[in-house]
Amino acid sequence: MSLIVVNLATSVQYVLRVFYILLLAAVVASFFPPTRAGWWEVTARFVGRMTEPVLAPIRSKMPVFGGMDLSPLVALLGVYLAGLVVVQGLLALSRVV
Repeated sequence: MSLIVVNLATSVQYVLRVFYILLLAAVVASFFPPTRAGWWEVTARFVGRMTEPVLAPIRSKMPVFGGMDLSPLVALLGVYLAGLVVVQGLLALSRVV
């Protein structure tokens, strides 16, 4: 049972890391929008589709500061904190079981 919980914690950590990287890619894509069809446009569209379900609710509740969208920063912080709480909680649970 303990090994299952450790594997679950590792899987959750990997998923959160991938989403963290997608959020960083969304920030980069917002600074360098695609100008023509190509690999960057496909990448930016994919990243947008993956991150927008998380960013849209945050964006709707946050004011814009000086024309900057800070919703990716809040999402990055949320993913980081979720990783700390969930992964450390699962690892603590695996030590108890």
